[in-house]
Amino acid sequence: GKGYLLPRGTPRSTLNRAINQQRRFATQQFEQARIEHIAAATSSTVNEILTYLCGSSLRRFFKEYNALPDDSLVGLIPVSLREHGGRNSANAIAGIRVELGTNIGDPLARLAAVKESIQTVRDDRASLPEDAITPYVLLRAAPLLASQLPAVGRFVPPLFNVKISNTEGSDSPMYFEGARLDAIYPISMLLQFSALSIDCVSYAGTLNIGFTGARDTLPHLQRMAVYLGQALDDLEQLVQSAEDAA
Repeated sequence: GKGYLLPRGTPRSTLNRAINQQRRFATQQFEQARIEHIAAATSSTVNEILTYLCGSSLRRFFKEYNALPDDSLVGLIPVSLREHGGRNSANAIAGIRVELGTNIGDPLARLAAVKESIQTVRDDRASLPEDAITPYVLLRAAPLLASQLPAVGRFVPPLFNVKISNTEGSDSPMYFEGARLDAIYPISMLLQFSALSIDCVSYAGTLNIGFTGARDTLPHLQRMAVYLGQALDDLEQLVQSAEDAA
């Protein structure tokens, strides 16, 4: 399918350079109701909006450094394949490739492109027979594992530019010895030739986003978190203007 088999190839970007062990970490937090409202207003899902926001942030960040590829950056989003049936008791986690629309200037057109890319992958995933799940997961893992080999990795074309994940957390506040936990920010492990991971965890009515980046590859990583917040503000203004005009 288009979502699985690298339809246009992945642009090799700054994010696919060799990295060292040093890291940067940045954070962003939203009220979950904001994302849910904008998702409803644009007939989108929360994951589609989060993916759009990541792409919009990356577009602005790399344009600032004159390093934005002509083709869209590609995000790898982990998903479970176990909903295909109950006979397979093993974990079946695969990564779907989603074009982030970073080559599209218009925000609403970028959102539409992200939604189309995700829908294509959903259709492909739904058509995958249960008996093909295990071979598929192994097949997808092979080039990723090969990319981590010291003598081979630099010759393996990038499968993706950035990893993006969204994990459901506790709906209720948690406490430790009477102190309320205000936020949970996920920190991700980076693979070689993969300089950035954007991860979200929901918690007590908020969405908490952590940006884990290779220090020498991504200077000023906190700007990426700021730009993600500005992308949400901009999209809200566009939706509000459309609602006022209706």
